[in-house]
Order: sequence, then C-alpha cells, then structure tokens
Amino acid sequence: MDLIDRERALAIMRNQWTLHGMMRAVANMPSAERTARWVRVHDDVQYWYACSECMEKMPLSRYGHEYYSRYCPACGARMEG
Repeated sequence: MDLIDRERALAIMRNQWTLHGMMRAVANMPSAERTARWVRVHDDVQYWYACSECMEKMPLSRYGHEYYSRYCPACGARMEG
C-alpha cells in the first residue's frame, strides 16, 4: 500500500480532463509515506516514548514494558530505528 499526499493528488487531478488522465497522473505520483522514530521524552515524574513526527505520547504498557510499534497509531508514520 502506498500513501499519497491528498492535496497534491487533488491539484494534479484538477489539471486533467479525463478519468484516464487522472488515473495515470495519480499512478505516477511519488509515495508520501512518512517515516519517524520513537524518541524518549521525560518530565520530572516519568518517561515515555513519543513519535518524532507528531510527538504523540506513547506511554509504557501497564506492565511497565516499553511499547514499540512499527507504525504510529496517531499519525500513521512508519517507524525506523
């Protein structure tokens, strides 16, 4: 599955006059997949991991284990590293 930029796709489709032209233009668009990584954030009391793209907090699990996911559940960025 490829992610595309919605605004860019709409701008490209506005310049096309036929359905075939729109489909061809969107098919040739580069992927807009975002990549991020988990960064450790802490305050005076606790620490957690957050997505480097949207900085949405990803707390520890209820058993105290660090929660790692391949994708950010908030913004959908694919995690690298």
